[in-house]
Amino acid sequence: MKEYDLIILGQGSAAFAAAIKANDLGIKTAMVGGNATSGALIGGTCVNVGCMPSKNLITVGTLYYHAVNNSFEGIKYGKGRLNFKKVIEQKDRLVKKFRKEKYADVVKGLENVTYFEGKGKFISKDEVEVEGKTLKGKKFLVAVGAISNIIPVQGIEKIEYLTNEEALSLKELPKSMCVIGGRALGLEFAQMYAHFGTKVTVLQRSDRILPEGEPEISEALRKYLEEEGIIIYTGTEINSVDKKGKNKTVNFTVGNETKEAEFEQILFATGRKPNTENLGLEKVDVKTDEKGFIIVNDEMQTSAPSIWAAGDVIGEPMLETIAAKEGAVAVDNAFTESKRKINFNEVPSAVFTYPDSCRQ
Repeated sequence: MKEYDLIILGQGSAAFAAAIKANDLGIKTAMVGGNATSGALIGGTCVNVGCMPSKNLITVGTLYYHAVNNSFEGIKYGKGRLNFKKVIEQKDRLVKKFRKEKYADVVKGLENVTYFEGKGKFISKDEVEVEGKTLKGKKFLVAVGAISNIIPVQGIEKIEYLTNEEALSLKELPKSMCVIGGRALGLEFAQMYAHFGTKVTVLQRSDRILPEGEPEISEALRKYLEEEGIIIYTGTEINSVDKKGKNKTVNFTVGNETKEAEFEQILFATGRKPNTENLGLEKVDVKTDEKGFIIVNDEMQTSAPSIWAAGDVIGEPMLETIAAKEGAVAVDNAFTESKRKINFNEVPSAVFTYPDSCRQ
């Protein structure tokens, strides 16, 4: 049985920042790489199915849209043509390059860190099992991230739907798309595909999009999006979804009126849930909240004295930069007397639509 001073569960931003910090401190560390998010390879959500590929496609879509919808009389472009397949292929090459250079190559260069590929789970208070191997540790960091949360909808088992993962890798541009969810992720993907030429409808449960932001921002952004042809319904309730030939239908209620519409694709942007199932947290007395997110104190320590947690698995704010900060702080606190804390009130949030919107 191999023994380590620190075992990190996860392979995203929080896990990598923790591994780099541990390596700098000379701590014998094991990083266990697999998690429940199928599209998140080494590097985690951000580089594989999150901010990097989505911002690449948002940029391409915005450039294309404004080239073919130019409002300046003094600038003349040729007729814009979109090869969506090549757009996705270029995005894939970029992701592969960064995954190798910024993550896979980096972990190979950490002399005090050993990488184990596969899903890990606690089997005792000082043991983790990964792909049939048992690793023994003195301290642990859980940084397994989060995955798309799909709300229960009647008929959902009948259709193939999209999350952010599948929506970043479509081989063909859909003619129409329903985006269920009007927060940051939903609006970014809605405008991205609208800029590529897809007819997009957004259904939001609350009475306005971006409900956590200021009303003035929500109102202004809605105006911009609707001017670009995106149809937005707020105050909606999704009644059911169904399959209709090659397309899907969504039955929903707005106010006292029930509507049904047909789409080529349906994208669920209804929040995220933690990858804490089948992790064995009950064996180590790590407490979670009602949604399954791991509860930590202001030093990133869980209810178990030898276990810390960082990144999306502890909940909002789910941002790559914050996850990295949390991972480094957790390791620092676990192995030094620094007692570092993070002031989350200083963290801004942004929505990468055009125009961008942000709050603090």
